[in-house]
Amino acid sequence: MTSTSAIEANLAPHPLHAIYWSMIVGALYTIVLSLGLQFAYPPFEDILAGEAENAQYQLWLFSTLIQFAILIRLCIWAEKVTGTPFAGEIHTSSNWLAGAALMGPVVLIGSGIVVGTLFGGGNPDWAYNDTANKDFFSKANISLTMIVYVVVLAPLIEEIGFRGIALGCLLGRRMDPYLAIFVTSAGFAALHLQYSPLGLITVFVTGLFFGWLRVVSGTVSVPIAAHMAANGVSVWLLSLTPDAV
Repeated sequence: MTSTSAIEANLAPHPLHAIYWSMIVGALYTIVLSLGLQFAYPPFEDILAGEAENAQYQLWLFSTLIQFAILIRLCIWAEKVTGTPFAGEIHTSSNWLAGAALMGPVVLIGSGIVVGTLFGGGNPDWAYNDTANKDFFSKANISLTMIVYVVVLAPLIEEIGFRGIALGCLLGRRMDPYLAIFVTSAGFAALHLQYSPLGLITVFVTGLFFGWLRVVSGTVSVPIAAHMAANGVSVWLLSLTPDAV
């Protein structure tokens, strides 16, 4: 766990890029494209305000298109700097992928159950902060667009950004692997602003697991598989929740 790969060595000179691709790019693209659409298409303001017909679906579609744009640009940069679009090794065994796909949901949901039971106080919305648009993440908004965003695009972008570029950069700069996992997991949690402090604990613990998978497997494909499986199971469980009455 202490040797530095060629990919990590190539990432080492780019700490500012690591911060950008992991922490800043999503907000930047969202702000710029939102302002551009409001200027070019004034009714988009009603969509952002949730006042347009099918506003939630249109917001999911808009968010998904932003994720596509980010993923393409991210992969181009990673390919240029590291020689691989995922900013890390992707070849691994089926056993690693299967184990990650099984354990990803266990860690995410298990840590959520523990935190919610111990500290949630019986509040069903304990994981979200008071300003979060909970309807945006409701069962009623499950669609193919939402699934693509949550299960495919978000895990790819976040794992390439955090466990690929950011963690790879820190490892390339000879930071202790466990400290590097901690730092990138803290950044990963801070990115999820829709969650309450309790919800962020679950995100942080899950990020630790994804970082550990990246280090011990030597690939980014393993944490990607764990992240996709965790999000996929979360959406499935959301689809099973009772309808509001």
